[in-house]
Amino acid sequence: MGVLRRPAVARYKHLTPGMVATLCLAVVAVALMVLSIVKFTRHSDVERMLHRGFELFIALHGHPQEALSAEWYSRRQMLQAPASRGAGSFTSSTEYFRALVTNGYLTVDYGFFAAPGVLPYEGKDPAGFTSQHNAWCVVAGIDRQHPERRLPLFFSKNLRITNLAQSAECSLSGEPFGDECVVVYSDGTGAVLQPAQLVLEFSPEGATNTVLRP
Repeated sequence: MGVLRRPAVARYKHLTPGMVATLCLAVVAVALMVLSIVKFTRHSDVERMLHRGFELFIALHGHPQEALSAEWYSRRQMLQAPASRGAGSFTSSTEYFRALVTNGYLTVDYGFFAAPGVLPYEGKDPAGFTSQHNAWCVVAGIDRQHPERRLPLFFSKNLRITNLAQSAECSLSGEPFGDECVVVYSDGTGAVLQPAQLVLEFSPEGATNTVLRP
C-alpha cells in the first residue's frame, strides 16, 4: 500500500498573511543582497583593471609628471607606444605586450593582461599568450614629441573600434565589462566611461590613430 502524500497546498495552509508577507520580504532582501554583491564585484573588477592600466603606464613611462618631459619620449620610444608603421610597429596589442615582456621591459607574467571573462595565460612560453588572454587595446602612433596632447593609450577591448576616428560611432559590448570602458590616457590619467560619455570624453576630435586590438 502506497504512502499517502498531502497536496502541496495543504502543507502551507497554516501560513498566515503576515508570515507570507515576511517570507516575501525575506526573498526580496536576499535578491537585493545578491545584486549588491554582483555590483560590488563588478566595481572591484573595473577598478582592478584601471589600476593595472596605471601600472602598465608607469612601467612604460615612469611617473605621469615625468611622462610629460620630451626627454622621456626620446629615450624610451619603443616602450611608450607602438609606432603606426616601420620600426617599432606591431600588428596587435598581444604582439606588442609579448615583445615588452620577452625583452624585459615589463616584469609581469602574462596573466597581468587578463580581466573578467578573459582567460589568463599562466604559462611561460610567449607563443602561448594569444588574443584570448588579452583584455587590452593599444593606440598606435601617438606623437612622442607632443606628449601634452591627451589621447587614449590603453583601453578595454569591449570598446569595438580599430581607429580613433571611429570614436563617434563606437559601441561597447562583450568582455570584459560590457557597457563600461576602462581607459588610460597618454598623460597618465584614467577613466571608466559609460556609452553616453564616449563621444565627448574618449578621444579628441580629429584623432585618426590606429588601434591595435588583441
